[in-house]
Amino acid sequence: MQTAEQQRVGTPGRAEPARRLSVRRRWVTIVGVAALTGYLFYLGAQMLGAWYWVDESMTVGISSHPITQIPTVLRQDGTPPLFYVLLHVWMHFFGSGEQATASLSMIFALGCVPAGFWMGSSLFGRRAGWYCAVLAATNGLIIRYSNETRMYSLLGLLSLLATGAFLHAFVFRRRGYIPMFSVALCAMLYTHTWGVFFVVAAAVALVPCIVVASDRRRLLLDAFVAFGAAGVGFLPWVPNLLYQRAHTGAPWAPVPSAKELYLRPVRLVGGWLPFLVLWPLSGLGVAELLRRRRSRLTRAYGVAALMMAAFVVVAWVGAHLAPGWSPRYFIAIVAPSILVVAVALSRAGRWGLVALIVVVLLTARPPGVFSRKVGIAELSNLKGAAHAIAPRLRPGDLVFSLEPGQLTTLYHYLPRGLRYSTSMGLVRDPGVIDWRDVIHRLEQADVRRNVSELVDTVPVGGHVVVATPNFIREKNLTYYFELVNRDGKVLINAVSHDPRLVQQVVIPPAGTYPVGASAHLRVFERTS
Repeated sequence: MQTAEQQRVGTPGRAEPARRLSVRRRWVTIVGVAALTGYLFYLGAQMLGAWYWVDESMTVGISSHPITQIPTVLRQDGTPPLFYVLLHVWMHFFGSGEQATASLSMIFALGCVPAGFWMGSSLFGRRAGWYCAVLAATNGLIIRYSNETRMYSLLGLLSLLATGAFLHAFVFRRRGYIPMFSVALCAMLYTHTWGVFFVVAAAVALVPCIVVASDRRRLLLDAFVAFGAAGVGFLPWVPNLLYQRAHTGAPWAPVPSAKELYLRPVRLVGGWLPFLVLWPLSGLGVAELLRRRRSRLTRAYGVAALMMAAFVVVAWVGAHLAPGWSPRYFIAIVAPSILVVAVALSRAGRWGLVALIVVVLLTARPPGVFSRKVGIAELSNLKGAAHAIAPRLRPGDLVFSLEPGQLTTLYHYLPRGLRYSTSMGLVRDPGVIDWRDVIHRLEQADVRRNVSELVDTVPVGGHVVVATPNFIREKNLTYYFELVNRDGKVLINAVSHDPRLVQQVVIPPAGTYPVGASAHLRVFERTS
C-alpha cells in the first residue's frame, strides 16, 4: 500500500524501467529514421549533380534574376514563386552548379522521411509511422526528384505536413494543428499550381468530417479559418495566377484518357507488380480497420483515401479544362498514397511486413539489383554536345533552338555572348521559356523570313547553330509539338539550303539517335 507521498512522487522501482524504455525508444526512433533517410540519400545521390535538362536549366535561369523580379519573370512561365525564391537565395551562397542546386531539392526530399514517420505515428501509432517512413524513403517520385533542380521534392514534403495536419485537425479534432495546416497549404499553393487541386481534394475530404462531427458548428468555423487563412496568404499571387491561366499553362501536355483515373493510383504505388502484391494483403489491414466502424482511426483512413481519389479526379478534370497533365505533378498527393498503403500493411500482421519488403525491393533498389536504373542524365545530351561545339563559337554567333524549351539548356552550357532564337524570332532572355500564347505565336511565325533576317546579321566567318530535337521524327504528338515539328522542318531546310552557310559539324554524328529529351547540334559557318 503506497503512502500519499509515494503516490505523489511515483515509485522509483517502477518509474525507472519506464523511463529507460522511453529513452531507448527515442534513440531507436532517431537511429531508425536517420538510417532510412540515409538510404534515401544513397538512392537519390546516384544522379545528384547530373547535367541539367530543360526544366532544370529554366529553373536556374528564372532564379538567377533579382529576387524582386522573379514574380514578374514567372508571368512567362506558369508556376508560383516559392521554390525559385528559395533557390535564388541558395545559389547566392552555394553557386549555380548542378550539384549545388540539386542539393536544395535533396534536403527537401530527405525531410520527407521524418515527416512521414511523424504523420503515420502521430495518427495511427508507431508501427504505421515506421511503415510510412519506409515508404517515404523508397517512394519512386521522392527518389526521382530528390536530385533534380525543381520544386517537386518540396511539394512532396509539404504534402506530408499538410495531410498529417489536416487529419489531426479535422478528424481527431486536435485544433492546435490548424495553423500548421494553413501554413503548409499556403506554401503548397506558392510551390506549384497543382496545390489548387490539393485544396479542392482536402475540401472534398472535409465533407464526411462535417457529416459525422458532434461539434459541427465549431468544425465549420475551424475549416473556414484554416482554409481562409491559406487563401488570404495566397491572395497576393492571385493576379499572376489568373494571368498565367489565361496566357501560359502547359501547351506541351497531353489530355489524359479515362483510363488514367485508375492507372494513376496504381502508378502512385510503383506500378502493376507492386499493386498486385499490395492489393490482397492490404485488404487484410483494411478489414481489420473496418471492424472498428465508429473508430476515428477508421474514419481518418477513409478520409485519406477519399483525399487521394478526389485529387486524381479533380486533376483529370482540370487537365481537360486546360493542358497540364504530367505524372510528376502527382507528388502533390504522395502523402495520402503513402498513408493509405502504410496503415493497411501495418494492420495486416506479418503478411503486411512481407508485402512491405517485397514492394520496397520492387520499387527502390540500388542500381544494378535486378535491373539497371535509368538515370536523370539520360534525359539530355545537351551539356556534352554544347561543350563539344563551344570551341568553334565566338561572341555574336547565332543559336537556333527548334524546341523553345531546349533553348534555356543551351544558354546555360554554351559560352556567353551568343544570340538565341526559336522559329518565332530572337529571344531577349534565353534563360527563361516564354510560354505566353505560344500556340498562337507558333501558328503565326514566318520561319523563313525570321531565318533570313537573322542570318543576315551573322558576319562572314561567324557561325549558326541549329538544335534539332529527337522528336522531329516522332508521331502522335500534341498540337504544340506538331507545330514545333512543322516549323522546325522549315527552319532546318532554310538553314541547310542557304548558299551563304556551310555545315561544319553535327554533334552527335549524323545517323545516331540521341536518347531522352536530346538534340543534334548542327554548326554552320557563314562563308559569303
